[in-house]
Amino acid sequence: MIVVTPKLSVVKRAVSRYLFVSLLITSAVSCSAKNPNYDTALSRWQGVVQEFAQESSLVTHAKRYSDERANLDTRQINLLDIKWRSAEEDNGFATANTSAEVSGLILTFQQSYPQFVEIFATDKVGLNIGQSNLTTDFYQADEQWWQDSYHLGGKSYFGQIEYDESGKHWVIPFYTPIKDESGEIYGVIKALLDTGAIYTLETP
Repeated sequence: MIVVTPKLSVVKRAVSRYLFVSLLITSAVSCSAKNPNYDTALSRWQGVVQEFAQESSLVTHAKRYSDERANLDTRQINLLDIKWRSAEEDNGFATANTSAEVSGLILTFQQSYPQFVEIFATDKVGLNIGQSNLTTDFYQADEQWWQDSYHLGGKSYFGQIEYDESGKHWVIPFYTPIKDESGEIYGVIKALLDTGAIYTLETP
């Protein structure tokens, strides 16, 4: 039997990341227990994302893409996702399959709130319709966070601290559905907030 031993440097990085995340989570719990402003900051940032999700232009584009992609089957979605993940950033695939208008709305929002290091939006199928940065995947509906936000009554919530590989930041993810005035859900937004905005108790 061949035993593959990981390089010591890889193990050290993994252990360091684990310890750092544990420290951040412990600090967050402690801060929340001792300082009510921590919870207030999280709630306010969540409100900022929810307000953006109600932007009429964003809702309109989410509706359009949801209608256009409604008949895609699993095989077609998987092929699109494979093409997205194998594509180079400058080959035009992402541009051709998402909305420049939605990406523009996201970038404008990010300029107002630069504490969000990455933001992207999907349609109701779970495919991206716009993003601030090129995401790893095109299809998001197989992710637990997407399913929780879309299927469980369209709830908004935030997750635990995580490391964003693409942006190289420690972040708190916020999730919120894109709804029209009737409450119909047409997609989901994921926004990654730099943890510094919480630990310095910045509020919008």
